Amino acid sequence: MKNRFLCTLLSLCLLLSLMCGTVFAQITATPVSAAGATADEPEEELGGVFGTSNMTWKLEGSTLTITGTGYMDGWISEPPWHYYRSSIKKVVMKGKIDNVYTNAFQDHRNLTSITWPGGVKYIFDNAFYGCSSLKSVDIPDTVTMIGESVFGGCGKLSSVQLPKNLTELNSYAFCGCGSLTSITFPSKLKRIEGGTFYGTGITNLTIPDHITYIGVDSFRECNSLKSVTIGKKLKTISRNAFAYCSGLKTMTIPGNVTELQTGCFDQCEALESLKFLGNMPKFGLQFKSHCKLTIYYPSNNRTWTESAIQAVKNDFLGELLVLPYDAPANPPASTETEPTKPTQTKPQPQETKPTTTPTAATEPTTETVSTEPVIPETTTVTAPETTGEATTKPIPEEKLPELTVDTEVSPPDTATPDTTQPPKKERSYALLWVMVAAAALSAGTAIWKVLRKRK
Repeated sequence: MKNRFLCTLLSLCLLLSLMCGTVFAQITATPVSAAGATADEPEEELGGVFGTSNMTWKLEGSTLTITGTGYMDGWISEPPWHYYRSSIKKVVMKGKIDNVYTNAFQDHRNLTSITWPGGVKYIFDNAFYGCSSLKSVDIPDTVTMIGESVFGGCGKLSSVQLPKNLTELNSYAFCGCGSLTSITFPSKLKRIEGGTFYGTGITNLTIPDHITYIGVDSFRECNSLKSVTIGKKLKTISRNAFAYCSGLKTMTIPGNVTELQTGCFDQCEALESLKFLGNMPKFGLQFKSHCKLTIYYPSNNRTWTESAIQAVKNDFLGELLVLPYDAPANPPASTETEPTKPTQTKPQPQETKPTTTPTAATEPTTETVSTEPVIPETTTVTAPETTGEATTKPIPEEKLPELTVDTEVSPPDTATPDTTQPPKKERSYALLWVMVAAAALSAGTAIWKVLRKRK
């Protein structure tokens, strides 16, 4: 009786061991797709609900559709569709969505089209950062704020229409957009924050009268920049604002500018002259260095004293020449000739103009006397320009390398699932199988010894 019981127990242990091995083999042999379904099953539709406003997202092919009302949020660093970003080419936002949340479409490198929701007001930081295939953006006029680095690193972005109601344009919003060649500022915008257009391809810049501030590095490394027109309300050219603009040659600075901060024209190798139309501004340390530069100032302006000019020269690292010119605001000396008297041969005494002397012939035998004054060399205007507008010579365009800004380490573009969990599950099944097999083997060995002793 006991022998039968022991044989039955041994058979059950061996059977259990075989069953565990079969289950383990089936689990490890079944592949899992990227979407979480097995290879034999169709992939489930990608999408879900996110955020406090219960918005929905749905990915069909290469089109991502976001639908909802209210405030978009729901993640700390990455949205739920982030791991499928390499397949997204078009974004469609439907409903009355108030904002585009932080990092919403960051590093969607194949994104080429954006359909905006109605009533959107805010585009938060890094919303479209690194969308390197995006070529044009027409931002709705309802937008009032563009956050930091929103379009940073969009190297192919060549056309941007800023909204009419925009009042806040934050730092580095278009940094690294090397294909962006022009920009128009809406009338409600008052400030251009630091680094906003760092490394863009802007060629001709007009800072309108309603702009009162341009920040640090705001137009730094705009290598294609050739001309700059400054508005009437700008008071300060901030630190490194135009640094490393290798194509900038001349600039006219109006009288409303009162300060040139440190390095504002640093390493502008082609910059040859600055023409000032008003009082002498405050010059920051090394506002431009290692180059040859000529500064022209109005000769009748008493703020340009010899001591102040010498202080600027002492701090300048390079060859600096400071020259006066006749300010356009003062009426120039008249060059028209007065009616002459043919019979008058006696030279006239020097008139009220101290810098002009009559040069007419004084010989009595001359029939006519030329009374046209000849201006001596001391009154020659040394400045090449006589108007308040900056003149620049066209510079042959060079093919410049596109500035790419990619300081972040982003996750891989391929949509792959987290592969750390399944191996742990497989190891657990393997361990279970080994333990059961070992137990069955031990039990079988013990039973065989008992049976052998009884025989």
